[in-house]
Amino acid sequence: MQIHPKILGLQKSAWIEMGIFFLSMWLLALFFHLKINYWDISPHPFWIVVLLVSAQYGVNEGLAATIISTVFLLIGPLPSRNILQDRYDYFFILIKNPVLWFVFAVLLGEICSRHIRKKEHFERIAFEAEKKEQQLAESYEALKHIKEHLELHIAAETQTILKKISAFNELSSLSSEKILQGAADLIKILMAPEKFSLYFLKGQTLCFAFQQGWDDGDFYRKEFSSDTALFHEVIVLKNTVSLLRGGSAVLQDQGIVAAPIHCSKSSQALGMIKIEQIPFLRLRSEEIEILCALGEWIGGIYFRFLQEKGTS
Repeated sequence: MQIHPKILGLQKSAWIEMGIFFLSMWLLALFFHLKINYWDISPHPFWIVVLLVSAQYGVNEGLAATIISTVFLLIGPLPSRNILQDRYDYFFILIKNPVLWFVFAVLLGEICSRHIRKKEHFERIAFEAEKKEQQLAESYEALKHIKEHLELHIAAETQTILKKISAFNELSSLSSEKILQGAADLIKILMAPEKFSLYFLKGQTLCFAFQQGWDDGDFYRKEFSSDTALFHEVIVLKNTVSLLRGGSAVLQDQGIVAAPIHCSKSSQALGMIKIEQIPFLRLRSEEIEILCALGEWIGGIYFRFLQEKGTS
């Protein structure tokens, strides 16, 4: 948006144009031996600067041109008063041009000021639109960069997940430590919980096997006997319990979601995955379904481990 430099509240170019005009009038008066205020010339040449400045710059500049023209007009020499004129007639002759200049400066200047305000309004709208367009372009480039970064990140994460899954499925020598570590790695990659734990069934009790992120101030139970509501829902009924699905009475401040570890070849659940803390935006139905799939996946590996352990 264009900004015009100003002097004493008036545009600098208006001062320059008025200066050039009055300097030219003074030089012409000297050259042609005329009165410096051009009193005897009609229409008066000062009308030129008053009308042009008012029409081009507005009321304030037009009034400034009127004041300067009036000063040059009245500094003399003034016409002499004849015997047929009273003082009112003589005063009217002196102020006639300044009054007319004032009236036309206000009228033309106001019309010009209205157009200037409209022009500045549209310039401001165009400037803001251009600024918003530039911001949108910058935002688009930023989003494009983020998208490309996320694509690379997702591709890398996908390769990591596939490698983990492949390594987990192809364990050559099954052991409880490797199963726990592999299960924990898959849960961290696919769910990204802040706190989670694994429990496995020993007799009629769910016993703690692994935890990640627990603090000293946490009071999570390490055993769940068969008479607890959580044992009944997860082990007996093989249901997934979560706060999203009204499971607060079953979980009882022991977590926000719990899923059974089971194998399709076994009629009984083998253990439990329990999430105690996870970012709010990641606690969705899709994540709960992923947790259920993980429970079955881990259950299949753990069931194979139990079979090999039993035959050895």
